Parts: sequence; structure tokens; C-alpha cells
Amino acid sequence: MTISWEPSQDWDFISYRLQYSDTESGEKTNIVTISDINTISFEIPGFDSTWISKDLQPFERWYWLETTDHWGQSTDSDGYMVYDEPPSQGMLYPIIYEDDSFFISWKQNQDDDFALYRLFEAGVHNYNIPDEIYFTVNRGDTTFSVSGINTDDNNYRYYQIVYEDIWGSQTLTSVEDGISYPRFFKTFGGENNDIGYSVTQTPDNDYIAAGYTNSFGSGSYDVLLLKIDADGNEIWMKTFGGGYDDRGYSMQQTQDGGFIIAGYSYSFDSDSYDMLLLKTDAYGNEVWKEVYGGTE
Repeated sequence: MTISWEPSQDWDFISYRLQYSDTESGEKTNIVTISDINTISFEIPGFDSTWISKDLQPFERWYWLETTDHWGQSTDSDGYMVYDEPPSQGMLYPIIYEDDSFFISWKQNQDDDFALYRLFEAGVHNYNIPDEIYFTVNRGDTTFSVSGINTDDNNYRYYQIVYEDIWGSQTLTSVEDGISYPRFFKTFGGENNDIGYSVTQTPDNDYIAAGYTNSFGSGSYDVLLLKIDADGNEIWMKTFGGGYDDRGYSMQQTQDGGFIIAGYSYSFDSDSYDMLLLKTDAYGNEVWKEVYGGTE
């Protein structure tokens, strides 16, 4: 570490004395005394700011320059504190999978003592042992891509960024998953309430969701059965019900490839709510419908 200062302008200059203390108001300890008025810096070789205190936390250190004249009068400079705060908390953004590659990006570090970013990867392919796959000393370089990724389960990977400063202090981001199978976020419905309660994956890698709708069907609440593909795109939608309240809650696929839905109905065979059991074929067409219950 190099400490520098403005030269004295006094004609009766005698010496500079560099001092330090572990607190701003603590007892000062001399580092060096310099009698040459034109010497305006001092280098401390092998300096490490990551001192460790008793509670295993970095602590501050203060520096002063004392200037003394021929008459023995001295003046202290303002104190200067050196403190090795770890790098500011960074952020690894959600990882995007596209064209057989993971696209990785993170928040740029703005610290004055920034040194580098380190990117670590773990997964089944390397026995879940974190491995440094990339580093850069360029503050503005905040992206990296990992190619050759396919949809195999073995390519489920984990990533983490380490921010490091010039003193070697590090701050880690949270771990982000690199997932190579398709992901989506979709909504389905109309202008009114449409609720999904049960979902299952079909052998053809599509999905079936069951619930109820107030946007489609008879005009009141109807049982809803919705099929989507592996990317979340709608394949077909079916509704079942009468003129009153009919809702589906639980659904499973049957051995013949169709679906069985359980819920309740107010439209059939009673003046009160009854249990509803509805069977469809693999395309959502009604095969049979039964209601069970009494007068309540």
C-alpha cells in the first residue's frame, strides 16, 4: 500500500512522521519518520487489509501524517481510514436456456477496489463439485454462455458468481439453476373467474389441467378440462355442466387414456349440491357422468 501526501510549505520543516491506530481515537503508533521535505509518499510492502479481529471480522485502521517544525511544534493531518469491506452483494440473474446453451448474466460490481468475477458450475456431469469455468477482470463483462447443453437430465446444472476485490475478499451470489428442459409461464381463461385445481402429465409429454370456469360453457360455473403441450400451448379445452354451478377439483388419467374428474354439481338430479364424477376419453369427450347425494 502506498501512502502519499501534500509536501510541507514551511521553511522551518524538520520531519514527517507517519502514524496509525486501530481506531480513530486510539493511541497512535509510529510507522516511519522522514526528514526529507520532498519525500511525499511511503510504501508498505506486503500490505494486507484483511486483518482479522478476535470475532473473525475485518476491522478498521486509521492513518495520520504528523508534520514537525524546527521548534518542535507538530500538526496532525486529518485521519484516513482503510477498511476492507467485502465486495458489495452481487446478483446472478435467472439463467436462460436456448439453442442448446445456457446464457448466464449477473449484476455489475461498482466497488472502487473491484478485481474480478469468478463463475462456478456444478452438476451431475462433474459429481456436483463446483468448478471455476470462467473469470474476467473486466468490470463490464457480465455475461457468459455455456454451449453444448441438451435436454438430458444430466445437464441440470448449478451456477454461482463470486465477486472478488483487490485484497482477495469475496462475496458470493445465490445459486441459480441451469435447467435444459422447456419451461413456460402461461395463463388461460376469459373475462371471468377460471380456476385450475389439478394437473397431470400425459404419456405423450403433454399436460392436462382440471378445474372450473365462469368464462366458457353454459354461462354459470362449469367443469373445465384443458390440454396443453410441453411448451404450454393450448391443444384443446372442454367444459361440462348444466345451467347452474358445476365444478371440478380432482382429476387423474385412467388406464384407457381418458380422464376421471371429481367435483360437485348443482345442475343435475337435485335441488342442492351433489358429488360429481365425470369420465372422458383421451380427447376430453364425455363418456359418462354421475352425481351422488341426497336432498342436502
